[in-house]
Amino acid sequence: GAHGAHAAHSSVGRSPTGAGGSTAPLSAWPEKSAASPRTPRQPRAAGELGGIGAVVAELRRQNDADRRSVHRQLDHLERRMQEQLTAPSAGRERWADLQGSVSGMLEEMSGLVRRVDGLEEKLRL
Repeated sequence: GAHGAHAAHSSVGRSPTGAGGSTAPLSAWPEKSAASPRTPRQPRAAGELGGIGAVVAELRRQNDADRRSVHRQLDHLERRMQEQLTAPSAGRERWADLQGSVSGMLEEMSGLVRRVDGLEEKLRL
């Protein structure tokens, strides 16, 4: 039930492919900088496009990581809310704690929205 879903979610951010994937853009840079001096004008434009592609890929990767993080936090919050609702002795203190968690999640999500909007604005420039 809930434990199986939790295990699947918690392993997402820790996969070894995530760490290995971050080295690919770095290995591409020396090739571009080596190609640039030979013919100054045209490869520079191609290099800039490649740089934009790398930026877009990094923004997508970051956006996916943020989305996974928010989903994990929402799953955790949902489990906590179920625990709170099923516990007969919820009490004011536990309810206040849950409300604080919800407020924190809303703040974090609005921060992510602002961040994505800012990144989209930068990409349009």
